[in-house]
Amino acid sequence: WRGSSLTTTDVKLSVETTIPGGDAVKGPDRRLRKVIANAELEDESTVEGILSLIYDQLDEAGTELPSRGSRPSTQLSALEAWTSLASYVVGRFYGPSSPMRRDIAGWGEKAATELRRIANKLEPVLRWIAERLKAASFSIAVGFPWGISVGLAFPV
Repeated sequence: WRGSSLTTTDVKLSVETTIPGGDAVKGPDRRLRKVIANAELEDESTVEGILSLIYDQLDEAGTELPSRGSRPSTQLSALEAWTSLASYVVGRFYGPSSPMRRDIAGWGEKAATELRRIANKLEPVLRWIAERLKAASFSIAVGFPWGISVGLAFPV
């Protein structure tokens, strides 16, 4: 990215090799998480670039619907690993500190677009998980300043 020390070469192998049970969605590996954790979030364009990278890595990892024998709980863990990675990036840059940033208000349009792309990519998998867990409803939301949140509601 422009002005960033983080490159796509740093994160070429970004997904776990396998999840037992034939599960389709794999979470980001430790190397990708470590590289992103150590990235300098100097400006909004760097944040946008990292979110775009997360989407690309998720796309490369694949979000095919799991096979019949897949475990919904394992798939939910992988899905939440991706959403937490995106949320970590925006939380670090946009999240409140004492006091909240005053040099930039709200998200830029590209950051919001990248978060929505990630959420949209994961929505069919979350739907599959909700059906298998017999959830009454589910949600995947993008919210300022924390990023992406996932919700499952169950009948009482």
